[in-house]
Amino acid sequence: MHFYVVTIFSGELWISGLAHHSFNGCGCCFVVQSELLNLNWCEFIMVHVTVVEDFEELLEITIFNLRLNGYEANGVMDARALDAYLESSETDVLVLDVGLPGEDGFSVARRVRQSHPNVGIIMFTARDDLEDRITAFNDGADIYLTKPVDMRELSAAIHSVSRRGVERSSYGWTLFPQLCQLKSSCGRQIALTYSESMILSALARSNQHLASRKVLIESIGGNYLCYDERRLETLISRLRRKIATTIGAEAPLRSVNGRGYVFTRRLLQS
Repeated sequence: MHFYVVTIFSGELWISGLAHHSFNGCGCCFVVQSELLNLNWCEFIMVHVTVVEDFEELLEITIFNLRLNGYEANGVMDARALDAYLESSETDVLVLDVGLPGEDGFSVARRVRQSHPNVGIIMFTARDDLEDRITAFNDGADIYLTKPVDMRELSAAIHSVSRRGVERSSYGWTLFPQLCQLKSSCGRQIALTYSESMILSALARSNQHLASRKVLIESIGGNYLCYDERRLETLISRLRRKIATTIGAEAPLRSVNGRGYVFTRRLLQS
């Protein structure tokens, strides 16, 4: 069985075989089986996970471990904080404790399932009664895990429900190239320059939203043979910051070492 090391460092993806990889301790590194890694795309779809847990130490440990496993993980401690977070940020999977202060996890799951039908919901609780499990599933939970949970099991559960979300999702990011506008999946509008719009258009047209530097340079009218690639890097860096500032989360635009750039969300053109 072949394994690969995937490293996330400074917004870039680095993929290598274990025998040829060196890692200096910076960034985020994890090991995956080759069967789990689509090397045709060289993709790592950044799954956004929101953990709702009122025990602060457990919240921090869970977020830390999820990030080590390559997830974009953030956390809040109650339902009100979650509502505020979801108003400005995206999430793909919700890891939800039941015994929260104020509104409990069952009620939160029911509301989130109605307002965000494509979000995966994993109940993450010490309550193991059959009636609690039935209530959770009836309220919209996809998976019910009883604490203590091995982080490998939680990671596998997140992977499972996030894939279901992609399959059932009917929405994504939308690019309006003629208007030089980008709309995020949560409805936020981002004004673009002409060059930014052309780069995103090239990514939207490319297979699996992965485009080489050559394709991106030519999309903005440059000659690849004499174009200074640092100009492209600067342009994309500014675009990342603009998107991140607007949506309040990391931009779904990443560099893939040796391949180019990939947009890690569904991107449609209108």
